Amino acid sequence: MFLSLLSPLNGANGANGANGANGANGANGANGANGANGANGANGYAGLAGAISNPLLVAGLIQTTGALASASPDLFAKKPWVKSKSLPRMDDHASALVQRDPTTRFHLALVELLSGLDFDSTTAETAKVQLRVSGAKNIDLLTLIRPGFDQFHKQLELVIRRSRLRPERTSEILSQVTPQYSYWSGICGLHPDATPRTIEITYIALHFVMMVCQRLKHALACPRPHEYSPMVQPIILTPAYTAWPMGHATEAYMFTRIICALSPTIKAGAEGQLLRLARRVADNRVVAGVHFPIDSPAGFVLADVIADYFLAKCVAKKPVTPVVLDGTALDPYGDADSATVYDDQGAWSKFVSEGKRDGAPAKKAAAFEGDLSSPLLVQMWSRATTELSANGF
Repeated sequence: MFLSLLSPLNGANGANGANGANGANGANGANGANGANGANGANGYAGLAGAISNPLLVAGLIQTTGALASASPDLFAKKPWVKSKSLPRMDDHASALVQRDPTTRFHLALVELLSGLDFDSTTAETAKVQLRVSGAKNIDLLTLIRPGFDQFHKQLELVIRRSRLRPERTSEILSQVTPQYSYWSGICGLHPDATPRTIEITYIALHFVMMVCQRLKHALACPRPHEYSPMVQPIILTPAYTAWPMGHATEAYMFTRIICALSPTIKAGAEGQLLRLARRVADNRVVAGVHFPIDSPAGFVLADVIADYFLAKCVAKKPVTPVVLDGTALDPYGDADSATVYDDQGAWSKFVSEGKRDGAPAKKAAAFEGDLSSPLLVQMWSRATTELSANGF
């Protein structure tokens, strides 16, 4: 089931995993033989679906079906017992979604989202996410120009200096490797039983934005800190893909945008905390030694643009604002709130350190006003907002 992917919500209990060091006592696992009682579970839906191999259940079903059918000689003479006498409408997303399992909804949503985008990396040092517009030329939705080698190299000092924080940040670093639902739920009150539709739509948003992020990482090919110096020595396994934009910054800021759009109440009460958490999550990746500080503002911009696009697919006539981030304009000595990447003379602006008086690294263009909404995603969004309202958000 799809929601099983969201087990990080229950992950707060994962801290008990530290007791795993007591695993040497695993000889007591012989008591696990009592688990044979779990075979009873195979008689339920898990066994019926084939998730658990249960030949006994299959044999029982065959016998029972045969016995019931032989006792009903007029079975095929009866009229169909289904209420409807015709096939359902093809565009009835409301009724259809109720009958679909979460994994199917997840896949359907990703097809809807990805079908509206193209990617282009034919321009030197640049990767673009493009918006497909019916009957017109693609619109450059996000343009990322990667920083130069020297900018990353100058950031090494910040990465190595930040490693001093590792002893106090280790628990955060390890528990934030996966999407940070345990942290988010503590701020905005999510629960897999009370808000499953909300968790579902935010998870889809996170998975989608990370697919876009990975495509950009692949195209921009910016090495990780440990590839510049053996002094970095990350404390977690460095992912086998490149650094810029930062994926953790992307997903943390993306979640903030989507949950605040879902609920004005959450936006009014929790947006500040969510933004501060996003910055700390991004900072922890630098402390861990797997990212440069300069990777974070790129993640913020990516989340900002793709959140616009995601919301436009979920809500009719939502504008989408294209952005260009010139990575060469990022201050190689910068290390600040990612959101200031839009500010003239902001903390990330390379022009400030050079004494110039113009330019912000990221610039927004005129918004695209066309209707990009998907009936399927509109319905999923509506179900989430209704759920939040019912829970007092």
